[in-house]
Amino acid sequence: MLERFQGSVFRSGIAAVALVLALGACSDANKPLQPSADKVASGSAAPPAPSGVAEAALKKLAIPGLTSRENNELQTQLAKLNAPCGEPISLAVCIAEDRNCKACVPAGKWIGKLVRMGVPDSQIKEIYEARFDPKAVKNIDYGSSPTKGPDDAIVTIVEWADFQCSACLGYKPLLELMLERFPGQVRLVFKHFPLSKHPLAKGAAQAAVAAHNQGKFWEMYEKLFAAQESGQLAPQDLNAMAKKLKLDMDKFRKDFSSPETLKTVEEDMKQAEALGLEGTPFLWINGRQFEIDPREMEEWIAMDIELAGKTPAKPSERYAELAKEIGLDVGPSPDGSASAGAAPSASAPVAPSAAPSAGPAPSASAQPGK
Repeated sequence: MLERFQGSVFRSGIAAVALVLALGACSDANKPLQPSADKVASGSAAPPAPSGVAEAALKKLAIPGLTSRENNELQTQLAKLNAPCGEPISLAVCIAEDRNCKACVPAGKWIGKLVRMGVPDSQIKEIYEARFDPKAVKNIDYGSSPTKGPDDAIVTIVEWADFQCSACLGYKPLLELMLERFPGQVRLVFKHFPLSKHPLAKGAAQAAVAAHNQGKFWEMYEKLFAAQESGQLAPQDLNAMAKKLKLDMDKFRKDFSSPETLKTVEEDMKQAEALGLEGTPFLWINGRQFEIDPREMEEWIAMDIELAGKTPAKPSERYAELAKEIGLDVGPSPDGSASAGAAPSASAPVAPSAAPSAGPAPSASAQPGK
């Protein structure tokens, strides 16, 4: 989506993390691109907005600084896009007439942002529907996947990742930052998708599942990603990590290669493929695929919280420190709390690039040494 024209749009980077995210998603380059199962089928168009309604809607949105061209383009989009709550009316009518749909005004402002960014008309409808169309929401079974954050969180982020994927490593601090930005309101769910081009990824996933069985998934998660650059993910390395975590080594070795562990990884992979995975990390937020500029994640989450009738929480004390560590500027948001923004930079755009479909990794035959 947005990444298709990233070269002309995303020119300001995020300092440290941008260099990794600019590499795009990890994928198996030799696998053919497969159609995504999550694409929204276009429904019937809403009736044209009556004369003057789009202009009235634009006034209610009160978006400052629009040029004459942007003003006209936004009115056109508001008049022809369907309202996001299922009623057969245009977005312009929904906004202008204050219809009972909380998402209309945020949706209108979202379209205004796309127009100002120069997103082509041919792309706006697809992006809009992916973000606001009720048909775009998928029911994702979390199963017994490891989670971080409250079970009743307003927002749930589901990530499919590969412990050898550099883009997954790049996203790691950003996801951690969102937990600190909205404490108590965001939950992270981790699922496995080791790519076949990464020979050590399947074993790392199995080690993570085995550690999860002993309540130490996130501790193993940290060690596995920390070992990515050095490539120390061989069976003997996984064994050493388990010992450092003081796991029951007999149980760890048994669980590592058990049919149940292999089934857990395989089921995660099948679930992602059914949703149209084309590379890792593969991210979904509240049942909607997140495949745009990572810098939009905070705003996306805040909008979901507000649409749920809640107020976004103030950042935790650790938030500013973590943001600084990964090279993000933290400034006051309109409510006075800290908010991360893009640090000025001449680095490459950070949106994940479209990637060929990732195929399953072969099962790891090696077992951690004793």
